Amino acid sequence: MLKRRTLILIVILSLMITGAAAVTLISKKDTASDDPTHLFTNTTEEYTFIAFGDTQEPANFVKDKIVEYAIRSRPDFVIHLGDSVDSADPHQWWIYDYSEGLIEDAGIPTYSIVGNHELADMLGIYNSNEEKLSLYFKRHPRLNNNRWYKFQYGKVTFFMLDSEANISEGSPQRRWIAQALPKVKTPYTVVSIHRPPYTGLWKDTDTRELTQWMQTVRPLSMVLSGHTHNYERYIINETIYIVSGGGGSSSHFFKRQPDDYWRFENDTANHFMLFKVTGSKMVGEMMGYFLLQQKFVVYDRFTIESG
Repeated sequence: MLKRRTLILIVILSLMITGAAAVTLISKKDTASDDPTHLFTNTTEEYTFIAFGDTQEPANFVKDKIVEYAIRSRPDFVIHLGDSVDSADPHQWWIYDYSEGLIEDAGIPTYSIVGNHELADMLGIYNSNEEKLSLYFKRHPRLNNNRWYKFQYGKVTFFMLDSEANISEGSPQRRWIAQALPKVKTPYTVVSIHRPPYTGLWKDTDTRELTQWMQTVRPLSMVLSGHTHNYERYIINETIYIVSGGGGSSSHFFKRQPDDYWRFENDTANHFMLFKVTGSKMVGEMMGYFLLQQKFVVYDRFTIESG
């Protein structure tokens, strides 16, 4: 409780310093769209963003450290890769309000995707219903009640997809992607989807087939996922696949795949991703929590360049 009170104090001080009286859903640099699934276009070409996933309870202290880092460093936005709660009940979302929810309270936009735990009940039964989704969308008013959506930031178009909804051929989500993806004009296309197409822990043929199909429509720069509570990095057909499910929940340890660029099996499971975009270059850093120094350090780094 003391840590959460400290975070609340940080938020209050941050808002006082920045002079932000309330969260604004569309900033002065954002251009709104007539398409409700396209949230906005921001022309800023140099910016930073943070991505992480799987912060559901029982989470360890690293989740609070990630939230504190985000509020102190003030990235332009945050991507949550799903599983913010252990189950879709009001108490779990109350915990979220006083942890990850503080990032949005500090005036830092958070763009989330649905994970399997957002749709779970306390008995561990996973299914979609309006009550569960209403708790989710209440925390994410920027999403306009969209389970899948996109936005453009500088030279990157972000597709935020829902692995818990139907993604097979002919589904509403697949039809939406088929219409939106060919219209992308930016040099970078980044996909976020909770269940990873590639991971050493399990195999999700649905998300793998989806991203493989998307590659035939338009080259993908990067795919961000969670679900596996660890870090993995793959390069498949020139696309970087990142698994970033180390947001503080119980860690998964497993035998690394031969094509996983991250070779450490039992280390730095808790982490977040920090991305720095400058014009035609995007640099990604895996920020692992180094317990001995009690701080985040760069454990992995990669660069994506267009053209």
